[in-house]
Amino acid sequence: MNSPYQHLLESLRSSRLREDALELPSEIELQSLFFAGHFGRDFIGADNESIRIIQFGEWNHGPGPDFLHGAIEVNGKLRKGPIELDIRPLDWEAHGHATNPAFDEVILHLTIEPASRTHFTRNSRHQQILHAPIPRQRIIDALPAPPAQAPVTLGRCSVPLADLPVSRIADLLKQAALHRATRKANHFRRIADSHGYAQALWQTLATALGYHQNRLAMTLLAQRAPLSQLRNLAPLERSSLLFGLGGFLTADLPDSAPPESRLWLADLWSAWWKHRPHPDPRPIPWQLAGVRPTNHPQRRTAALASTLEHWPSLEKASRQSLADFEARLTGLSDPFWNEHYTLTAPRTARKLSLIGKQRARDFLINTLHPLALQENPESHWPLFAKIAGGPPSDRVKRAAYRLFGNRPDQASFLRKAWQQQALLQIYQDFCLVDHSDCQRCQFPEQLQTW
Repeated sequence: MNSPYQHLLESLRSSRLREDALELPSEIELQSLFFAGHFGRDFIGADNESIRIIQFGEWNHGPGPDFLHGAIEVNGKLRKGPIELDIRPLDWEAHGHATNPAFDEVILHLTIEPASRTHFTRNSRHQQILHAPIPRQRIIDALPAPPAQAPVTLGRCSVPLADLPVSRIADLLKQAALHRATRKANHFRRIADSHGYAQALWQTLATALGYHQNRLAMTLLAQRAPLSQLRNLAPLERSSLLFGLGGFLTADLPDSAPPESRLWLADLWSAWWKHRPHPDPRPIPWQLAGVRPTNHPQRRTAALASTLEHWPSLEKASRQSLADFEARLTGLSDPFWNEHYTLTAPRTARKLSLIGKQRARDFLINTLHPLALQENPESHWPLFAKIAGGPPSDRVKRAAYRLFGNRPDQASFLRKAWQQQALLQIYQDFCLVDHSDCQRCQFPEQLQTW
């Protein structure tokens, strides 16, 4: 059953202007979204076959198909082998897969775009390979929010909102916040459905630690180093694998570090050398511009590694006590990273927190509270509604001004976390998909009958 806010979105779908070509992210991000399960498991083949992915396999970072050792059911019959993901059906030919024996055993060719004409995916033995397009709406739902910003101007919706009673605005914001929570909970559950609850928690926590600039990079790291691979290793081996797969370890690293760090870095490199995959995976696209020293990717990787020391209790708390989970997350500590910004940086004069209170709280607001709201909306909402909002982001400020710029009580709609979440959702659903400078957006008219 659709929520009131979802019903509003459906009623306005015909007025949406963002129905042109999809603005696709990089190939590696599309692969990451697929591997996490965000495109779903069930597909309809080009010849109307019923396809279900049973195992997503292993992400291949070397030559050959994108994902190895996958398993699918086709009309109820099991098939095992590699899976290939391309943008267009004709990329199979353009990339030389049709003549490359390494692709002969591919069991499924998925594409972002459907075939514009009759197309057959064939291998070098001239055997047909199963092809299926990913439904467009799933792609739209899986893609991250548009990076663009709407102009800092009053929207037409500010006129009806100027006279709307506070109680009705509160209801609108609550419904938008619940809609956002549902989307975030579904995001987590798609990963859990594909790889289990523990891996979903591991990956979403890594993504959150990436902050804005390195969300994709940290997601890729968590996918390359799954929890199942790490949890049974010794602490030094776990750290070496994470830093090595992140691309931070080189043979000459100890020589460029302060004397007190060299022995530890040499041990880290030796442990990485034993587990190092061949060939080396493609580099993770870390972003360093504008990143504060405390948020350097190496510190974020260290924070992720530190959770493994306490993983059983963290996972248990994530299901049973969010307050306990937050306390455990902010209490993480490491003798080296308490005093260093990077692997080769000198010791700092003050102690550094691995995960700050606001970052831990943001993770709860964006991941664990949505799960609790989806499971027990009536009982959990009062708890969620009490959470104070942090300093509003630029997007939250823009949304508040566009909606409530004429109201003297505008600041009252920014005080709680759920209000900020609601404003972000409205901004994403309407302001960022409207290309008509508000003129063709029907949201203002709908508000009059909310």
